[in-house]
Amino acid sequence: MATDINKLHQVALGKLRGRGVGKTHLKCHDVAAMVEFDEDMIIVLLSSYNDLNYVYPMLDEVLIEHDIHIEKLSKPQHRLYLENGSHIQFISEGNLPQALAGYTDCPIIYMRHND
Repeated sequence: MATDINKLHQVALGKLRGRGVGKTHLKCHDVAAMVEFDEDMIIVLLSSYNDLNYVYPMLDEVLIEHDIHIEKLSKPQHRLYLENGSHIQFISEGNLPQALAGYTDCPIIYMRHND
């Protein structure tokens, strides 16, 4: 599924609001952009680890659109390894602050399901 760039811009500008308009999809593109700008580690903060079932397929599609390839997903660590050497670490907000203790100078994207 190709991203509708016009709709994505409308969401980014706040012209489309509410549930189901594509805010999480937009944040997936933010993550892909960070990978393209050579961030080594990106933190994706989720409401709960159950949201990974919703976010991961969408993020996978967006990464493919950006020609970013996944090397592997480590489910026990909630970490996505990419072929370019970047990592995406998924953290549940219920595990803060101990989960963030080891990460400094990493961009954090907050993805809340059904916000």
